[in-house]
Amino acid sequence: MKTQKFALGMVLLLVTITVSGQSKLTPKQIMKKNYQPVVPYVHGDNKPALDQFPSYPEGIKGLYKDIYNKMIYPMNARREGVKGEVVVRFVVEEDGTVGQVQVTKHAGKLLDAEAIRLVKHLRPWVPGYKNGKPVHVLFNLPIKFIIHRNYAQQY
Repeated sequence: MKTQKFALGMVLLLVTITVSGQSKLTPKQIMKKNYQPVVPYVHGDNKPALDQFPSYPEGIKGLYKDIYNKMIYPMNARREGVKGEVVVRFVVEEDGTVGQVQVTKHAGKLLDAEAIRLVKHLRPWVPGYKNGKPVHVLFNLPIKFIIHRNYAQQY
């Protein structure tokens, strides 16, 4: 009997995940992961007129924490001393997924590719809302690649 309930529960879980995708976060999940609004950086006073900005677990602090915890500095770039800042433009889609990822400021092919990988693998967002409906929101995210002195001396 317990096995049947477990199997039924797993089927329902799979169906829920399949139907809802990444975006259908429950209020409990949002509270548990401490989702906080992230306001996109724009020049001047051109902030998008939204009722609610997209939210990410722990806000901008959590966003950068995820980026730097998952970063794999390309070995060839380290050896060659390639460092710098990559700016990645992306859209938080209406369903909370990340899409339309592209580099707008380059720091070399290897670092650009790593920055794109990092953004594409971000956790799901709570989308932005305007007039009670989810909307696409454009972000520009700077990602710095720094070679620490101790590591560079190993080569």
